[in-house]
Amino acid sequence: MSETTKGYTIPRGTGAVGPVIPVQEGGPGTAASEDTVTQWVLDILSGGVDANKPLGDGFQSKYTVQVTELDKATGAYLTREMQVDAQEYLTNQGYNFIYYPYMAGEVARDIAPALRIILKNQMASVGLIDLSKTQGSMVDEEFTKGIRRLMEFSMNNGGKLDWVQSLGILRTDASVRKSAKVRQPVIENTQLDDIVDDLLAKAKARKGAPLSQEEKNYITNKIGSRIGLYNQELQGLAPATEGKIIFDPNMPTGGSFIAGTPAQEPDAEQLAEDLAGIEEQVFAPREEAARQQVMAEETRARGAQTVADLSNLFRAGVKR
Repeated sequence: MSETTKGYTIPRGTGAVGPVIPVQEGGPGTAASEDTVTQWVLDILSGGVDANKPLGDGFQSKYTVQVTELDKATGAYLTREMQVDAQEYLTNQGYNFIYYPYMAGEVARDIAPALRIILKNQMASVGLIDLSKTQGSMVDEEFTKGIRRLMEFSMNNGGKLDWVQSLGILRTDASVRKSAKVRQPVIENTQLDDIVDDLLAKAKARKGAPLSQEEKNYITNKIGSRIGLYNQELQGLAPATEGKIIFDPNMPTGGSFIAGTPAQEPDAEQLAEDLAGIEEQVFAPREEAARQQVMAEETRARGAQTVADLSNLFRAGVKR
């Protein structure tokens, strides 16, 4: 189940191949044989489940109900159990729409090609089907599976809405969910404070002593400037685009698939490097100057020692 349909009961079904149906009378090429082949394909696409059991969770092909009738012989009312079909039982339970496995294939075949593509794109937008597994405007397994899932949704939610209305409900819900995620992510002030505190702590440890106020201000201002630039970069990132099918009656499949594109990602690694570079800007010059000073002191010390050694040598004189 996709994130956009979370919270709804939408069984996925098994998609298994159903039994081969008996061949009707009529030779090859006749209307009867062509209808038989078409229906056989649709039966396969229906998932190979009990054709008399409605789609959805927990439904039965027949229900046992108690019926109270007047016994004409005795004049008394008697209650007995009897079996009724699911259609009759669920209608009495308030279901306005009752769907069976074979209906998904029948509905798919009756939809106009251009409308099939619209429905495919809409079903894909809420995660019911994968557009890369369906072909243009053709009636195929993926398209039929999407319709079947919508019929299951209708059944699992009381049968008050038909499968097209169920798609509308899911699209509305998906739109609300997506709109809540439209705002570009940015580094908020609280996150900025955490970054500043972390970097100041590292700078203090590196210095080996408390930072001066000037050092703190420098680091804080540099971080704020870099984070501001990063937030501007986030605003300019291109969002992800969804894949879609374009209707083209001139193509053998009736349309072509255009793959979606992923959203542009911010360069978080560069941000981390730039933030680490702020610390370098503060301490690297000092550390280099200190290193140079140590080297100069060592050079002076060696020079002084050399001079001292030569002086001692001259004072000692030469033995004859």
